[in-house]
Amino acid sequence: MDPIVKQTLNKLKCPICKSQIDLMDWKIKYSIKKYNFCCVDNWEHYCLYLVHWEPIIRIDYEKVIVYEGRYKYEIMRSDICTDIFTSRVDIEHNILQDSPKLYSNAKRLFDFSNTNKEKLLNRIKTILVFQ
Repeated sequence: MDPIVKQTLNKLKCPICKSQIDLMDWKIKYSIKKYNFCCVDNWEHYCLYLVHWEPIIRIDYEKVIVYEGRYKYEIMRSDICTDIFTSRVDIEHNILQDSPKLYSNAKRLFDFSNTNKEKLLNRIKTILVFQ
């Protein structure tokens, strides 16, 4: 692996559990978007698509999933927008409703590099209250 890519990945931590980020196991079933790196503890916590073959390494898009009580919050962020999907779930995190509620904004609303689960939940609730 390229030393610069390795250094970039070593700086990144999962915003939910603070685990390392590593190559995604392709046997894992995941959403329609393609991701190439994820949290080593739980791939649902944090996934990203890192463009590491271009001269300037960049994160094209990333996704964080946070569960709180009866709700699942899925945050998808790219350079041009942020989407928050809210779903009701049961105790085993199975989705109860047919389609999640979507909040979309044309700004980068989250900084996943310097956050934790509590800060994410507070930020999500604040955004959804004032939408």
